[in-house]
Amino acid sequence: KKEYRVLEAGREELRRWIAEPRDIEPYRNELMVRMRGEAALGPSGLAPEIERRLQMHQARLAIYRGLEKSEFMGRDLPRPEALSYLILKKGIMNEVTWIDWLKEVLRVLDEDRPQVPPKATKR
Repeated sequence: KKEYRVLEAGREELRRWIAEPRDIEPYRNELMVRMRGEAALGPSGLAPEIERRLQMHQARLAIYRGLEKSEFMGRDLPRPEALSYLILKKGIMNEVTWIDWLKEVLRVLDEDRPQVPPKATKR
């Protein structure tokens, strides 16, 4: 087993980098490009991909909620753990936002889906 440690020069560089001001990065997401295509072309079969992504975000949220419950709930957290918990909370907020947004996208896409009558059942 190899063990590594950060040297003092590395710690200083990390401190410098942490304190360095940075602009907000532009948001780029391939799904948004697909949606622009759907908006321009009309119904193009995007709904199944939206449903798939919704399931993925729901699964990830369940994992994050499990970590929150098992690792952070019901106790006072020292500063390093409190910071880690804040990172997890941001992940939870991101997943909740994605889920809500994808559901809204599906509602709009469903307006354009042809309504397929239910299959007749034999009596």
